[in-house]
Amino acid sequence: MATATATRGRAPNPAIAGMNDDQIKEWRKAEAQKKRDALPNYPVPAGGLIEVGSDYTTSKFKKLDKSHFKAYHFYLDFGALQFEEKAKRMRQEANDLRVLGDVKDTAKAKKLLKAKRDFEELKKQLEKEDGIDIGALLATLG
Repeated sequence: MATATATRGRAPNPAIAGMNDDQIKEWRKAEAQKKRDALPNYPVPAGGLIEVGSDYTTSKFKKLDKSHFKAYHFYLDFGALQFEEKAKRMRQEANDLRVLGDVKDTAKAKKLLKAKRDFEELKKQLEKEDGIDIGALLATLG
């Protein structure tokens, strides 16, 4: 029988009604595999990939393996870039939590930090590309 922990407080899924926790876990794995199998393949030129375009994400395309690349070192470079991006996200998360400290509602605080970072990025872009003085503009707003 499905338990409250299996649905995490959501309305129970009729597909898992009457299943125990192990069966639910297997069912979820199978559903995730079906979603991955339904994804299209990333376009690979004849001879294999040398580098992967910025449009590639594992949520849009099936995962790439070493057979998709022209040489194994291109595959290793691709994997290293993936790990570097993940490491960057993890360092940012650690820094955010370090800044937040012991905040009760961390989700709202994280949104505030993200908005602040986005604002700083936009500010730099406007000052650099358009020559707009953001400080003066903000001063006029009050």
